[in-house]
Amino acid sequence: MKSNYTEGEKRFISFCDTNGYHYDRIAEESIPSPDFLLHISETEHLTVEVKDFEENKEETTAIQHYKQNGFATWNSQKLPGERIRNKIEGSKRQLEYQKGEYPSLLLLYDNRSEIVSIVSEYEISVAMYGLECRFIQGEQLLRIHGPNKKLTMTEKTYISYIGILDTKGLITMYENYICRKKTQY
Repeated sequence: MKSNYTEGEKRFISFCDTNGYHYDRIAEESIPSPDFLLHISETEHLTVEVKDFEENKEETTAIQHYKQNGFATWNSQKLPGERIRNKIEGSKRQLEYQKGEYPSLLLLYDNRSEIVSIVSEYEISVAMYGLECRFIQGEQLLRIHGPNKKLTMTEKTYISYIGILDTKGLITMYENYICRKKTQY
């Protein structure tokens, strides 16, 4: 295995090898491209861009404080899902590469300490579709997604799924219900 792989890419390769999935590393070209082409079956393929979360300054300080004092408080993002929105934006050029030929997966690997590592389904949802807003209308409680969405009917429809690769080697995938291409699996 090449030494220039990120930890997330190494974990993805291990996931594929463990589960019998075939993949090709996509050669880096002069234009940005996804990291892998995953062969789900003979006719189904998925482009995969792997992005790692690394500790930021606030998280590093919180970890040190926790180790010294047994507790820590921090806020590493201004809004829920902010770091995931940044990863979505950071993968734009790589995932546009195939121009929709294949469905695509933005796979996130959280390489941070368990003390600060919190990536939840809620964060994925609000990063994809916007902050959750709740309205009371009569006796009904309405839930909608509001501002700060990254995936819309016209924006980033080339992202089919956002996935979380955990430290146990499992992938949880969240489907973009407004994407252009999906797999049948």
